[in-house]
Amino acid sequence: MFHNKLTTQTLSLSLTQRLKGSVVIFLIAVAGCLGPSALHRTMIEYDKYYQNSETDLLLLNIARLDQGDSPHFTILTSINNSISFGGVLSSQVSFSSGANNLAKNTFQAGPFSAAMSETPLFSLVPIQGQDFSNRFYTPLTDKFALFMLRDYSPNPLLLLMGDYLFVTRADKSVPNIDKCVRRNDEYWCDNDPLKPFQQNVFWNVVNRLGVLKESHSLYMYELSPDLDADEVLEESSTPPTATEFEAAAKDGYRWAAQAGKPPYRLIRPANSSDKMFAMFDYPADDPKDKENYLSDEKKVEIMEHVQPDPQNFVYVDLQTTPPLKIKGYIKIRTFIEILEFLSSSLHSTSTTAMFPDGSPRAFIGGGRELPEWFRTSVTDNVSFKSLYYRGTYVWLPASRDSVKRDEQVFSWLYKLYQLSVVATSRLPLIPVTIPTR
Repeated sequence: MFHNKLTTQTLSLSLTQRLKGSVVIFLIAVAGCLGPSALHRTMIEYDKYYQNSETDLLLLNIARLDQGDSPHFTILTSINNSISFGGVLSSQVSFSSGANNLAKNTFQAGPFSAAMSETPLFSLVPIQGQDFSNRFYTPLTDKFALFMLRDYSPNPLLLLMGDYLFVTRADKSVPNIDKCVRRNDEYWCDNDPLKPFQQNVFWNVVNRLGVLKESHSLYMYELSPDLDADEVLEESSTPPTATEFEAAAKDGYRWAAQAGKPPYRLIRPANSSDKMFAMFDYPADDPKDKENYLSDEKKVEIMEHVQPDPQNFVYVDLQTTPPLKIKGYIKIRTFIEILEFLSSSLHSTSTTAMFPDGSPRAFIGGGRELPEWFRTSVTDNVSFKSLYYRGTYVWLPASRDSVKRDEQVFSWLYKLYQLSVVATSRLPLIPVTIPTR
């Protein structure tokens, strides 16, 4: 009897261990199967939906500006996602002691199931105040320089970023230069499809820059005078007026009093933060010519034309390509100005408002209803994305024929938006955390 009882307990222990081992193996298998796939799905899907949300946000702000509303941006600062795995395994165990003290037992695995639960937590921050100004109302000159110093063509960049060409010296044979706004011997040529002759001058210069860049004949550097001492710009025996004082401060200069005569000096402070990106097409093989061109005096002379904001311009000097001998500056837009430029084309009916390549001016389509070609296309394709705002549809791309070009333009817009991201730790507002169900 004692032997039978011991045998039964031993069998019970063995079956219990087998049951526990099976459960452990099952849970490990569940985690091993679901874990990697869950990680892959989570990363890829969140990234896709986040990018789609930002694309919608850009289209929404283009629509807002078209309607005369104020732009507004919200950024996602973090995603905290908890994933839990669980499994259920049922089994049935029976054992008995039969005749002749022979043990009889059975082990039967029942149905099993596995489950995964996901708990995402999003933190959102609206961009406001000084950060909004720095990000969206500051010219993107540094972003333009960043791309130009790499293997990118200036054509698609200046398509969005170039506001106008300010010409300080030009050969009289430059086509359509007389159609630009003239003041004395200087010209303003807008990058505006509604002013086709002015834009033609702008785009002839831009296209020439693209050819030079492709042939590695475009020379680029940053104009930044290396001033290790204060520079005296003006001396006066009478104190400056309030207007003169404010004008000097606006230009980054200051008035200072000194002992002796004359007692007042207008000073350009040392280590000025002024800088400007420059592009020119001649290598200045003559050492004297190069030394003169790169001198601090030459740099200061160039930047004086666009005080008080030289950082908002790109200097262009083309001297080897008649009839495009030209010196001047390209004003770089802010991000909001780029969105306004795109929104201005939503309802254009002009048949002459085209870029030099013959393509229509619109990159973003707009109207009270979606066009027929859009409605009959595969709408889940990212190429045919649309958004509805206050009775107006906004869509990308502008037409079936311009899909590739419009996608490229919007791709550059998205790159510029991404490069404008500020560190969330610098934002003055507490993030809004939204749990999802």
